[in-house]
Amino acid sequence: MKRSLVVTGTAVAAAASLALLPSAAIGHTDGLFSWSYSPVGSDFGGFSSVSKTDAALALLGEDTLEQFPYVTGSEVCNEVGYAVGFADYEDVEGDYSAIATWDHTTGAILSGPVELTIDGQAYITDLVELDTLADCTVITLAELDGGDDWAIIEVDPATGASTVLLELPDLESGGYTGLATNAAGVTHLFFELEGYPNYTAVDFEGGTIGLPIPLEGLIDYFESSGFTEGVDFDAAGGLWIVAGVNAEEEYHLVTFAAGADLGTATPTDIGTLPYYGDGLRINSPIPLTAEGATVAPVTPAKPQLAATGSELPFGIAAGAIALLLAGGTALVLRRRAA
Repeated sequence: MKRSLVVTGTAVAAAASLALLPSAAIGHTDGLFSWSYSPVGSDFGGFSSVSKTDAALALLGEDTLEQFPYVTGSEVCNEVGYAVGFADYEDVEGDYSAIATWDHTTGAILSGPVELTIDGQAYITDLVELDTLADCTVITLAELDGGDDWAIIEVDPATGASTVLLELPDLESGGYTGLATNAAGVTHLFFELEGYPNYTAVDFEGGTIGLPIPLEGLIDYFESSGFTEGVDFDAAGGLWIVAGVNAEEEYHLVTFAAGADLGTATPTDIGTLPYYGDGLRINSPIPLTAEGATVAPVTPAKPQLAATGSELPFGIAAGAIALLLAGGTALVLRRRAA
């Protein structure tokens, strides 16, 4: 539709660890949510629950496919659901990037979708994932002005007005895939680099990101190259991740225990998320929302780089990791056709 995520290669690499702290996710239950649709018969779709025991999908109750036909990121903060994606715009051909609010009990869209703009212009051409800071500031990963320029942006959910918080370096052979903020106020950026899933910490105040850290435990568990998509912390501080596994050409729902070192920890494999078939299926990029206990905002509101993070320029760090990687098989997972 807007973009295809192409994953190539296998990798074996060693990296330093960045410990994860308990979650700052905000909500009232331990629910896990995504967005799914069915293309068989009469099309329908909308916000869905995701089982924490077998990864099964179920619509929350309302078919919202016509209102918001393509959701790529979602979150719940202080009982309010937020979602970004693409919606049909009656005055122009095609789609426009948009944000809406939704009810995490019924799946109903409460407001919007409204178009995302920067300086009053529709410069946002692609969106991946959505996260909220402890004060419920909405942030997302965006491709700007139809090119390869990616940034983390802040979005006003009422108006769609957006502000660039941090421009991101170009990944020549990879892509940005996720954001997740923990209770300490540290935002973690996830990305695929040369066929290998990585993460790092973000320092909005300093305008930097840390050294890429490969998720070796994830790759070792599946014995495959791959990537991550939706990511979120839960009430107990555990991290939930949608993992693309190249060897299987499948998406798995996995979780890491609170405080786990993502660089080395072995995930718990919950099950396969349906990407094909006649029933409900997920759609790439895959949003993932884990509810948690309500917490007071942390200080500072904007997350800081973790003490163990590196301030090495990202381009240099990415190049160093790339030198360790070897080519392999490829997997292409495409978005649903418009």
